[in-house]
Amino acid sequence: MPVNQATEAPRALGELVVVYDASKDYFDVDEEFLKKHHTSLGVNWNIYTIEGTRYKFYFNQGLVTITGKVLGGWKHFCEEKNINDGDKVVFQYLGFSKFNYIPEEPNQNAA
Repeated sequence: MPVNQATEAPRALGELVVVYDASKDYFDVDEEFLKKHHTSLGVNWNIYTIEGTRYKFYFNQGLVTITGKVLGGWKHFCEEKNINDGDKVVFQYLGFSKFNYIPEEPNQNAA
């Protein structure tokens, strides 16, 4: 039987790590990351979460907002994923403008 490609973890070309600041609906992106991955500002990048929902990054002057399939916004994304102020958010860059969101393992068990 051939290997099912869909079940294999995608190979990441890099990781985009951002810190969630609950006071803003955008995040800053390292210019070196943009240069390394040949991304110009004003370009949309699609990301595909592990859950299969498609989100889109919008680049503007080194700041990024993210919109979801139905409701949009970086803040909405973080609230939906139970990401708290100051938490690191990790996306795998898969190439071809595709990302996977990698949820962080909780640091402590909920009481």
